[in-house]
Amino acid sequence: MKRILYITRARLSFSRGHTINILKTAEAVAKTKQYSVAVFSSAPEPFSHEKICGEKKVTYPVPLDVSSQKRSYLLYVWNNRDLFDVLYFRDPFLWHMAFLSRVFLRKRVVFEVHGSHEWVWGKPFWHMSVFFAHGLVFITKGLMEYYNPSKPCVVTHVNAVDMKEFEKNNVFSDKQRLDLGLPEGVSLIMYAGNFLWYSWDVLIRMMHLVPRPAMLILVGAKPEEKELMEEAARKEGLQDRVQVHTRVVPSLYPSYIQAADVLVNPLCISYPGSISSKIFEYMAAGKPIVSAKGKAMEEVLIHEKNALLVDLSAEQFGKAVVRILNDPYMAAELSKNARESARRFTWEARALDICSLLERI
Repeated sequence: MKRILYITRARLSFSRGHTINILKTAEAVAKTKQYSVAVFSSAPEPFSHEKICGEKKVTYPVPLDVSSQKRSYLLYVWNNRDLFDVLYFRDPFLWHMAFLSRVFLRKRVVFEVHGSHEWVWGKPFWHMSVFFAHGLVFITKGLMEYYNPSKPCVVTHVNAVDMKEFEKNNVFSDKQRLDLGLPEGVSLIMYAGNFLWYSWDVLIRMMHLVPRPAMLILVGAKPEEKELMEEAARKEGLQDRVQVHTRVVPSLYPSYIQAADVLVNPLCISYPGSISSKIFEYMAAGKPIVSAKGKAMEEVLIHEKNALLVDLSAEQFGKAVVRILNDPYMAAELSKNARESARRFTWEARALDICSLLERI
């Protein structure tokens, strides 16, 4: 059985899409029993292995090496060079570890490619990571076309959902909304997630076009972002129609998005890898989705089928939301199709894609 070492600089206790991706991918590949997988993070962690895995719902035993102290990934890889056969990474700034592992340690190297242009100064690191890897995992077809590699590669989705978390009735009562701190008796248009690369200001201005008493709910803001958003709502005269929540624990995330009437995704970048990891959970929630257009997004979302795809503007988002609120039949069809689409994206399917690549390097 080949042994995989997955290295990262990420603080895995963070409630972010990339940390879930790392741990759930490692778990799913290990569960195939074709490969053993160990994960190492060089970041200082305030929580234990057990707590991190518990919060990320990682139940299959995957060795996770974390410490309260920042550590050298270079030293770790060197000291553990006899304990792995394949180095796996998704951070382009670890390109030199790919070089070391390939050239000096004679290991196989796999790079999971999830970006290209996001940071102008970072482009060389993406390309060096691609160059030194034996095999590549792309999260979109657009990324594969952009890099156009001659080496073995596979395209697989960046995120997946546990449909069991979304099996309960997603028609929320007023009491259930109140338990989450949400308004009762009104239509809720919701964005949930982090706000890097998402135009929350478009959503606030959108509310001028959405009839009362519907409200906009923004979930996942940092404290300083919450202040900015609430001030922006006041300047627009919409302070009574915009509610901002700070980050919620991962276990409550499905309940929040299932409590919405419309889910919105104002992604403001459209690079080859610009796909929102949250969109998979949006689909699983079985709610109508309005998303900004983009080639990467359109690999998963189909306009008028499982979502409405529009230009990123307050006017276009507002029109799409109003259309959904005024047409219960269309809302139900979008919701049903989104939920069915979500069933295709599982961690098991992702693991099988990655294993098929590992067999070819």
